[in-house]
Amino acid sequence: MTIPPLAPVPAASIAWMAFSLLVAVGLPVALCIIVKKKLHSALSPVFIGAATFVIAVNVLEASVHNLVLDSAAGETILNSTWLYALYAGAMAALFEEFARLGAMKLLMKNKLTRENALMYGVGHGGIEAIILVGLLYLSNLITSVMINTGAIASAFAGLDADAAQALAAQLSPLSSSPPLLFAAAGVERISAITLHICLSYFVYRAARYGERRYFALALAAHFAIDAGTVLLSNYAGVAVLEIVVIIAVALLALYTARLYRAEGESYMSGMPTARSAASASTDVGSSTGAGME
Repeated sequence: MTIPPLAPVPAASIAWMAFSLLVAVGLPVALCIIVKKKLHSALSPVFIGAATFVIAVNVLEASVHNLVLDSAAGETILNSTWLYALYAGAMAALFEEFARLGAMKLLMKNKLTRENALMYGVGHGGIEAIILVGLLYLSNLITSVMINTGAIASAFAGLDADAAQALAAQLSPLSSSPPLLFAAAGVERISAITLHICLSYFVYRAARYGERRYFALALAAHFAIDAGTVLLSNYAGVAVLEIVVIIAVALLALYTARLYRAEGESYMSGMPTARSAASASTDVGSSTGAGME
């Protein structure tokens, strides 16, 4: 059969695909090594974080999506950008943050330190990056090389004309999309992994010290960024979306760093850094100078 014409994939597009793949896979590995060596964290939290994400998102949250979005209510949600933004933000925040809290209280209760909280965040955000971006961009890279070398002909073997045209239509965005579009996934994953590290530290403060306001902050930040992502992607475009998310995550990262340093300083100065269940309602933030009402 005649293979539908496919334009070559630009070298710049392939380069940016490689960048996003490197970020999605390489950044979590690099952060794992850095946190392990520089902060002397345990290694197990990275696997706990990764497993918790898979169970909470790919199993539990996905099951709820199947039930809700396949219903009459789901049709209403999907037909409204605002309703879908609120729904997506709420589901992501509730499932991921409660799963994060449960994992820290149940699976990390004997190793609940600030260093291990960061390592948990690397695992949670890292596996998300690998699943959502790493696997997709690996496939994109392989397919792009096949298109440029002519090896893609094997994928069309045995297809009828309609199926061949449909496959060509699926592959054409690799050639026709602006090259920088393929960088967006990598940039977004840098922000997302940073966000998950921050959220993990907030939840750690709630799990270890009973500072519930930090758990509320984790829920609110996760909801706002996920809901905002849906809205901005529909109304403002990718460039504006990435800029807003980078700024928001940068502010959260600065605040997290301040809390992290303050906790370390309180420990070094001999202040208590842990509380019994009986005193969990006492505000440790006032003793560390890092509280946020």
